[in-house]
Formats: sequence, structure tokens, C-alpha cells
Amino acid sequence: MSTNSRASKRWEERNEDGTNKRSSEEQAQVPRRKPHARQARRNPERQSAAKKVWAKAPTTGSWRSDANSDQHEDVVLPEEEKQYCWSVDNVVEQGEPDDGAKDKRYEAYVAERDRNVFSKYYEGAPTCSREICARNDSSVMQRLKRYSHKDALNFAVDSLEWSANKEKDLPVRRRVSTVEVVTTSYFSGSHAFYRVIAEKDDRYTLLACHANVHGCHRGDLRFVEVNDRTQVQEFEESVVGLLYLGDILAVYELARRTRGPTIGADVASVSMESNLTWMVKRMEVAERRSAVRIGFSFLQNGTAVVMGHDEAMTVLEDERHGAELDKMYVGDAFVPEKYRDTFCSGHHPMFWHHLTRLTAKMCTFSTAFGIIHRYEECPEQNRRFTIGTTAFDPAATLQRLDSPRELNRIVETCTLMGYSAANSLFNGRCDCRPFAARDVKVSGHIVRFAIDNPKKMPTLRLWNPNTRIVFGSPSGNISATIEIVMEDESLLRIVARLVGGKRGNRMIPKGDVAVWQKESLDPIGLENGYFEALPEHSNGRRIIETLYGGPGIALKKPVVRNEYVFPAQPAIKLNDYQCEYVQMVLDKNPLVLGSSPFGCGKSMTIVATAFEVYKRNAEEGELHKQFQQLLVTQSNYASVNLIDIAKKAKTFDIRFVRYVSEKNWAEMSENCRTEYDMPRLMQKVFCDWATGVTPETDRGVKALSTWNMMNIISFLLREDNDGKSLLKPHQLVGKALYHYSGKLERPKNMLDIFFLLYQPDIIMTTADSTGNLLRLNVLKEVSTIQIDEASQVPEYTFITLLSKFPNACFGLIGDIHQLPPYCEETLTGKLKEYGVGNTMERAIKNNMFPKAELRYVYRCHPETTNLLSALFYDVDLIPGVLETHRNAFMLGRADFWPNPSFPIAIINNSASGSRMGTSVANDSEAVIVKQLLRMITKKHNGYELHARDIGVISFYSAQTSVLMEALRGSGVKCGTVDSFQGTEREVVILCCTNEKLSEFMQLANRLNVAMSRARQATIIIGNVYGLRKAKYWSTILEKVEKNGCFIDMKNFMS
Repeated sequence: MSTNSRASKRWEERNEDGTNKRSSEEQAQVPRRKPHARQARRNPERQSAAKKVWAKAPTTGSWRSDANSDQHEDVVLPEEEKQYCWSVDNVVEQGEPDDGAKDKRYEAYVAERDRNVFSKYYEGAPTCSREICARNDSSVMQRLKRYSHKDALNFAVDSLEWSANKEKDLPVRRRVSTVEVVTTSYFSGSHAFYRVIAEKDDRYTLLACHANVHGCHRGDLRFVEVNDRTQVQEFEESVVGLLYLGDILAVYELARRTRGPTIGADVASVSMESNLTWMVKRMEVAERRSAVRIGFSFLQNGTAVVMGHDEAMTVLEDERHGAELDKMYVGDAFVPEKYRDTFCSGHHPMFWHHLTRLTAKMCTFSTAFGIIHRYEECPEQNRRFTIGTTAFDPAATLQRLDSPRELNRIVETCTLMGYSAANSLFNGRCDCRPFAARDVKVSGHIVRFAIDNPKKMPTLRLWNPNTRIVFGSPSGNISATIEIVMEDESLLRIVARLVGGKRGNRMIPKGDVAVWQKESLDPIGLENGYFEALPEHSNGRRIIETLYGGPGIALKKPVVRNEYVFPAQPAIKLNDYQCEYVQMVLDKNPLVLGSSPFGCGKSMTIVATAFEVYKRNAEEGELHKQFQQLLVTQSNYASVNLIDIAKKAKTFDIRFVRYVSEKNWAEMSENCRTEYDMPRLMQKVFCDWATGVTPETDRGVKALSTWNMMNIISFLLREDNDGKSLLKPHQLVGKALYHYSGKLERPKNMLDIFFLLYQPDIIMTTADSTGNLLRLNVLKEVSTIQIDEASQVPEYTFITLLSKFPNACFGLIGDIHQLPPYCEETLTGKLKEYGVGNTMERAIKNNMFPKAELRYVYRCHPETTNLLSALFYDVDLIPGVLETHRNAFMLGRADFWPNPSFPIAIINNSASGSRMGTSVANDSEAVIVKQLLRMITKKHNGYELHARDIGVISFYSAQTSVLMEALRGSGVKCGTVDSFQGTEREVVILCCTNEKLSEFMQLANRLNVAMSRARQATIIIGNVYGLRKAKYWSTILEKVEKNGCFIDMKNFMS
């Protein structure tokens, strides 16, 4: 019998609590090992003592063992296989204790082992033949990875003897502030590793690095405290004030805290805010990993953006004096160890997923930020930071006499700093500290709570809307996204939305709940030396040089306006402006700018262009036919729109897929899903192959290896938690049936196999998902990349794509008169310029690249198109539809709409808004919206407007939250202006909320987006006197009054 099957059999013969499933008769027939000499000397009382060690402990959860059952059965194995067996016979304390002490320790060890839920996963584990440590692991990381389950059990057994240690009996040590604590990388004797996760004025809270230390039955060992009575070896003073968040500590001895709870609490009953049982009596601080002379710059909130790092770092408060924004510094930093696994090594390989699921049920905490503890200004980096986007300007370059290598360094300094700044804010965290969630109130998907806002290192401006957070309850972690943040004296009051449609009242328990900002995955982005490594004449390098002051890139050849159609049934002819864009991309220009105002059919243009590129590649030969294309959108809605358009094509055998990770897909609402989403399409493609639907001559089938086929079979036949599988063995045909052996291994590399079998020609994804897609390394030769809503793409995302696909041709299609890339308020100055910027606007205004302008508007009523064209655009937009195509609502609701020839109406609301933190809300406006929706959705003379065809837009996040609560379940889409860009509705209700229109409501691009979402009609709810004084709004009001579409509030309420 193999080691794998032997371990699996033994694991299957245990109940969830670790006890054996076998009957007493079956157990009596199992051969036993010859008793150890020490076991033979035991008397009956000692033999039962191991089972009764925990008899006094309270019953704590389903993992409590039965004191009367036989546990951890010894099975006789062949002599040559004993080397693989997990044994505790040699477990004794150091030194030479008497036999009685050895017996007692052994009995306590056996009891601890049998009650620890992790033990069964380490039985029969083979000796690891491969090195578990990576080459670049620090000595501390190596010790963390090599810490064994046996080490954890020994520490837990030792803790039983430490009950006699009392906190009050330990001396209070003197605090010092000018001395560095002693660290070490050598640890001897029984110990457990803990991590500093929280800091208070007089103590630290530690979390066990390995859950094996406490299992599910020793919650008292999960969190422990360090205070002024803790002793660090070879250091006589107190360590309070000297430890960093993220420090790894080797704990050698504990002491019972005064008024601490009893030993043996269920792990599900403890949290970092609980009254802790133990304080650390004796410990050592692990050697700290350092980063020397790293380049960084400050954000407005005081955190540091470090060049080439994905997350910000903290600068010690005492060190920040005199620090300036837009300056480059170099310094030394402490970098916390990122230990991902929360369980010990040495387990059987087949049980890794079981251990991962088990530890996922326990609250975990993200890794702390790095800490910069000394720094100085760097003149050399400052010079590069100042030169910035003029690096390749010919006149400036001659004046500076910079070498080509120095020019490369200038570009890399700016782009890497911009990338690190934007990525750390948008995909990372601003605060690594966990906080107790106070006053938690849950309503459906919405969670309201408060956290501390301490004067020292306040949370204000670090916890912001759109920040991803995690609620950590004793039963596991729950993700959410912040919607509203309001300051309330010493607290921040926060409203958050649970992700994935999860309802909080069923998931967030009452009691202690911690909350922290979500740690991002390590993204695939820019790296040191990336620009110098780009081929000299590649598209990617040429485009970046142009963006950084180099000469513009001209058309490869004059544009010949060929006619192109979209291959639907019937075919849709593209207009002249759309055909011009298609031709420019087909001519293989390195970059084409497509200026596309609202509703100009850019989605149709993008898909049609992709189809034409596919045809061209096919005509150029078999090798070019295998080239892939990437279509990048800014939202899931936009990518769904591209799929809907692509599905209408009837004449091409083009394979397309929408890349979305399984985790994100599971969290999406059904209206954001399509049959071409990777998780759903992957199942269909595999099933089609296994059941013979896909012919053997298919190009993807020919590429499959035997190993690939066996993994597909396992993927299809393995049962899920509900006992369901995608296929049954009798449904297999052909090679699938031939390679089916009845044995199912865990499927591996299924995404790679899917891309190998399906071989998609066009991959659609969102900008946020490009990092994950690049990490998979499934894109081979990409010929063309088109970016939808390109005016919203942050520059660091675009630069990353240029660096990863330097030979591709790019098409940026969007509208610089709509919203620019989103940017956090804390990101300003040069970091904002280099990280977020506004690439498309800069490129168009400076004529950097060839440009095609789309001018026919197919979305809005002609009157709306003409009005917005006059207000916001330099060229005349051309209505692409007739008035009769966009007046069904106004004609159908003549009882309500004053003038069916004009599509904009205003309802006066004189009620003032009220401040909610930094935002504004208006309850009166919410009442009007509800009444208005009831009126316009009523069926009238055979006409009916459905709720799904209505959008409600608010300029303020607080009012958006109020409206979303009021309209929950109505089917009406409600959101901010930002969330509506790229979408449309038949009728839009626009909420101004405040009587005086703020400056950001008078921004041309923001108002342009808000007013251009409706296909038929826009209803504005606002204060007429405020509208009359506001830029742009006054013109709209004048047009409304001229056309008799102004409705007084009193008339409306009647």
C-alpha cells in the first residue's frame, strides 16, 4: 500500500473530532505495536490519565474528544515503512527527568495530540523530499516554514505547567525610547512563533503564526499579550514602544494574566478584543528583515510610497518632521515577513486543501506595513522626478546632456513611483491596523459600524470610500467595500456593503468583530529595469518615449476609407468615422486614438475592429491566425456589452471569452454574467470535449497531452460538496473514456488547459482584472489591444500593458470630455501625474498619436445631443437617430410630460440638504424620487415604463446611500455619476440634493456624463435658484423654461 493511500485510509477512518469510526470489535482485531518500555511500566491509573487531562476543561465545540473513547490507534507497519510514521514515543523534555515525569509528559502530550484537530492531517506524512524554503527566504522565514506540528504540541503541553506563573508576581520593567531591542535568528528549546498585530499605549496583542499551537480547543493560546512585565532575553528593559507591527516573536514562556479567563476556551469564542488568558513572560524578537536605501515619496496622509513596492510603508511619526510632498527620499526600512500559510509544514501533501479550509474558518489578519525608520533627501532621484515627462524632449535633452541610460532611469523613476502610488491606493491598503468594530448594525447587504479615530495616527483619511475591508469574526472572514465614511468625534462611522450578495445578518455574529483593510495580492506590474529591457524600436518603447516628451508618432500611411460592416443579421454598416478608426488599427499603427463622445457606437466599433483584425491575421498565414487580441473595459457592465455585441456576429468562427476569476464571478449578480464568462465557458468546453461534441480535428484538441486529458476528466467527474459532478463516467466518449482509469486526482492548472483547448482569439476583461490575467501567463502572442473608455484608464495600467506586450498595436477609444481616471484625494502632485494622469487627454491635446473622431450619436434624443454638443464639445456632434425614435415615453405619458418635443424636465425642490461627514444628503429629495417612480412606472393608455429602464443618479455619495436604501428591491439602478459612466437607461432621474450646487457639480465632464445617460428623457430634481446661478446648469434651466418643461414642486405633489 502506498504512503498516500495509507494516510488517506487512516484519515477517512476518523470522525470529525479525531475519534475512530471503527467499532470496538474491529479495533480489537487491529495488530498493535510492541509496547515501548516506558509504556509497559504504566499502571492503570496512568494509562487513563491521558484521556482525563482535559476532563476539567469546558466542552468547547465539535472538536472536543470523548474521554471514554480509544484514540490515536497504533497500527503495525512493516519495518521499512516506519520511517514515514508520525510518532511521539521520543517526545520528552530536555534533560534527564525521572521516569514518572516522562510518563506524565507523555500522557499530557498524547491528550493534547488527540484533542488537536490538526493532528490527523500529519499522521503518516512522508518525509519531505523537497526543500520547503525558497532561495530568497530569510533565516526567520525558514524557521517559520520548518516549525512542525510536534513543536506546536510541545508548546501547548508546556503551557499547562505555566498556570502557576502569575502576572502580578512579575516585575515591571523600565521603559526606554533610545535603545533598540535585541533580535536573533537562532531559537532553541520549546517555543511558539507569534506576530504583533495590534498596539496599545501599554501593551501589544500577538497572534499565533501557526494555528497548530491552539487547534480548535485551545483558544487561550491564539492571542497573547506583551506588556511591561515581559522579559526579552539579553534585554533588561521593557519592550513597550520598541516593537513594530509585524514583528515575529519567539515565545518561550507564558504567565496567567490577572483576571484572565480559564484555559481551554473554544477558538471560536476568542478575538483580539477578548480578555486574554496569557501574557508573555519570556521571549525573543526575531531578526528583522531590512530594506536599505529604498527610494520613496510622501502621500498627503503621511504614508510613504516606495519605488517598486505594491504597498505603502509607514514612517515613524518622530521622523516625519520637515518632510515635503513631491520630493524623493532614500531610507532604511523594516519589512515584515509575509508568511502566507497559517499551519505547520510536515503535513501530508494531499491534505493541504483540508488544512487551508480549516484555517479559513478562523479569523486571520493581514500583514503589517513596512516601517521606514531613518531617511534623507535624495538629490539624484529628485532631479529625475522633476524632469519627468520632458525626459525625451529633444530641446531639453540637449540642454541637460543626459546619457541614454540616464533617460531610461528618469522614465523608470517616474513610472515606477507612479505605479507604486496608484497601486498601493487602488489595489492595496492605506492602513494595516486591525480595529474593533463598534456599534455594528446589519441590514441585508449593508453593515454600519464605527472604529476608533485616535489622535496619534488617526484613521481619518486612511479609511475611505471604495476601500476593501474584511470583518474578522471568530468563525472566519467576511469581505466588504466601504461606501460612506463620517467623522464623529473620536470615532469614524462607516457604512459598508458586503461583496457577492452575501447577507450580513446571517454571516456577522454578535459579539467581538474585528475589521481591517484587505491586503491585495502581489500584482504583476512594473519592475526595475523594465524600460531598459524593452526592444529599441518596439511599439511599447516608442509610445512611452512619446508620452515622456519624445516626438509624436505619425500615421504609417494615409488613411483610405474602406467600407466595413458588422456581420450581424442583417449586416450593420459602419459610418465613415467608425471606418476610419478600423482602418487605422488595421494599418498596424503603434497607437490609434479614437475620440468617441457619448453614444457614438464605440462598443460596436471596438468589436467590429477586432473581427477585422482577426480576418487580416488569418489572411497573413496560419502563424498570424493564432495571434490573440485583448479588449479591456473599465467595468463589468461594459464587458457584458461587448459580449452581447459579439454574440450577434453570424459569419465568423471566432472564439472569444470574457476573463473573470472564479472568485469574482461567484460574487457577481446574475445580470453581470454571460455564457462566455471563463468559469461557465470552461465547463462547457471541457464537457463538449469529453462527450464528443468537439471533433478530434479541432485545433485545441490536437494540442492536448495525456496529462491534460486526465486533469479534464478529474475536473468533470469530481463531486462537489453537494455530491454533484458535471458529468458521470458513462457519459465519457472517445479519448476521455480511453484515459479514464477510475482514479480521480485533484485537477491542476485548469486555466492553462482551458486556454490550450479553447484557444480564444479575443479575450475581454476589465482593467482591474488585467493583473490577474497577466499572472496566469496564458496570453501568448497578442497582436492588438483595444481599451474601452480609455479616458478613464490610469497611466500605470496602460504603461504596464505596454511593458508586457511591447510588440502589440494599441487602440485607445474614449471621450476626454467625460470623467477622467478615478483618483484618491490623498494622491496629488507628481505621484498623481505619473501614476494616474490622464493619458488620453494629454495625447490628444499634444497631438502625440494618430486620431480618429467619431461624431454620430446614436443614444440620445436629438435635442439632448445638440444641447450637450454646444455646451461641452469643440466639434459639432451629429444626431444619429430621429426624434421619433426617442419620444415613446414622452408621448406615452402625456398626462405627466409637458412637452413631448423636449426631453429634459426640472422639478423644483426647495428643501435644503444636510451634511453627512464630508458629503450631503436630502431626505425630501428621496421622498420625491419615490413618488416620481411610482408615477412614471404606472401603466397609462397602454404604455408602461419598466423599473429596469430607469436610472437614478446622485452627485453625492451620502445621498446615493440614502436613495439605494429607499429604492432597494425596486429594480431601479441607483448610483453616483462615476458608476453610470458607460451605461444608459431610457429615463434618468438626476438628483442635485443641495440647494447650492458645489463646484464639482459644475465640472463640465461630470455634468456631461450625468446628462448623457438617458436615451429618451432626463428629469432633474433641484433647487431652481441654485441652478440659475450655476455654470452650465443655468443654460439647461433656460432651455427647459423656454420649452415649458419646468414643473413646480407644488404642482408635482398634487
